[in-house]
Amino acid sequence: MSEYIKRVTRPKALVWIFLVIAVISIIYNITLSEKINRLENPQAFAQAQVQKVVAEISKFMILPTNETPTLATVSDPSQLKNQPFFANAQSGDQVLVYVKAARAILWRPSEQKIVEVAPISSSSSPAR
Repeated sequence: MSEYIKRVTRPKALVWIFLVIAVISIIYNITLSEKINRLENPQAFAQAQVQKVVAEISKFMILPTNETPTLATVSDPSQLKNQPFFANAQSGDQVLVYVKAARAILWRPSEQKIVEVAPISSSSSPAR
């Protein structure tokens, strides 16, 4: 009887090992494919990121629709602490800037929260 159990469990173990390896391989290939696409077409990747962030933020507030915003990521909040808009910023937060609408939005994707919204002023003034 124990010989029969050994023969039955070995193939099941091999099947499970094969399935785990297959799943890991699929996840790796998907990740690698995404990285390759990002490197081959960085503009399309950046545009997709902007659209994703806009879709997330638009669940919480009405956003301007007549322009495509600029997206930036906070990498070192200690350098921005002297600016009131970034007082509560953390590394990884994203800033969505609408130039025509003169609005900036600080977004924390890890918590799905809007941290700050502020008007912006145009830095281009007529030369005299």
